[in-house]
Amino acid sequence: MGNEIVRLDESLRRWNIDAEAAIHQILGKYLAPGHILIDVGANFGLHTLYAAKAVGPQGCVFAFEPVPTNLNLLRRNVAINHVQQQVKIIPKAVSNSTDLFLDFFVPPETVAVTASLSAESTQSQTKIQVANVRLDDFWPPLNLPVNLIKIDVEGAELEVLRGAEQLLRQWHPPLLIEVHGFALPSFGASVVELRGFLNRLNYQETLLEGEQFQGEDYFQALYLHSEEKISCT
Repeated sequence: MGNEIVRLDESLRRWNIDAEAAIHQILGKYLAPGHILIDVGANFGLHTLYAAKAVGPQGCVFAFEPVPTNLNLLRRNVAINHVQQQVKIIPKAVSNSTDLFLDFFVPPETVAVTASLSAESTQSQTKIQVANVRLDDFWPPLNLPVNLIKIDVEGAELEVLRGAEQLLRQWHPPLLIEVHGFALPSFGASVVELRGFLNRLNYQETLLEGEQFQGEDYFQALYLHSEEKISCT
């Protein structure tokens, strides 16, 4: 995976592509040609692109992203890298709600890296409505396996997982989660509850190493079902 080259839209030229090398290493380890990734919170698509290179034209990356500015960049980046065949962009938020639309709070940045279903982050955010889906409603009609799920949703991690419980019980996919412990309380959750939910589903946690981690306030982790061997190397 380290040899794969991805290109980003010119507006992202200052973005450090190598900033999250640990995540890209996991994508390379757990994805192979023909595999399927669910990317929840795809943003402008950096991880989507690396995954698309790994699964190849015979695989598929389902990239969920509800923020319009991010969606535009995501579509451009997918086109620039010629991976349209293996990337399916779904312009929706993912949660445990059955509502078709949810309020979403978007910051003023060009790339909405802190967009969230919660309004508690800053007062400068703008409220918009976005389409919404539960993975347990979206996935069964596809009748497809899932090889890995990546989640980066600014504190709504447990909401996403609760809405995907049947999928997790059926397929036991590895989970690559960016845990925003500081934001979980905005959704009535905590790191303890997140870990408890996954433990009950027989998932075990391995923390990814990285200088940006801030204890339980913010960390990235790989969760493998007990049938899998825990490894981040």
